[in-house]
Amino acid sequence: ASATAITISAARDCTWSARSEVSWLQLSSTSGQGASTIAVTVASNTQSTARSGAIIVNEQRLMLSQEGRGCTITLSGPTAPMPVSGGRGTLQIATLAGCSWTVTSSSLWLMPLTTSGSGSANVAYDVSVNSGAEREAALTVGGRMFVVSQDAASTAPSCSFSIDPAHRDV
Repeated sequence: ASATAITISAARDCTWSARSEVSWLQLSSTSGQGASTIAVTVASNTQSTARSGAIIVNEQRLMLSQEGRGCTITLSGPTAPMPVSGGRGTLQIATLAGCSWTVTSSSLWLMPLTTSGSGSANVAYDVSVNSGAEREAALTVGGRMFVVSQDAASTAPSCSFSIDPAHRDV
């Protein structure tokens, strides 16, 4: 919350009344006589969009506006492991309603099933089978990275065979 003040200019014997048209603007006083200053408590805006409201003093309107809270994005975690066989995972995106986002991948083996949206959401992603070395790729949303790591494919041990003796009479 924040505060501001409005100044009422009136002759000493003149009465006034004040009211707010919106719940997020609270007045320290709603009536008085003569010149006065009214403190206005402004509740924090938890939405992504700006808002406006009015304070009425003896039918004179004062419009107040407040910027929206910036869109910030939080991801479910910085990393997620995936087995060699690949599979499907889920990335949780948390943000305010009205905040749009896009998902990009740093590699073709990591593919989001949804690439854009708005507000909080769960985004599924597919990971291909890994036939090579251990690898990492990232999904990026709003400048935040979600890294998926995948184990290396198992390699058969190098085997050599010999028969002893190499030749036998039977």
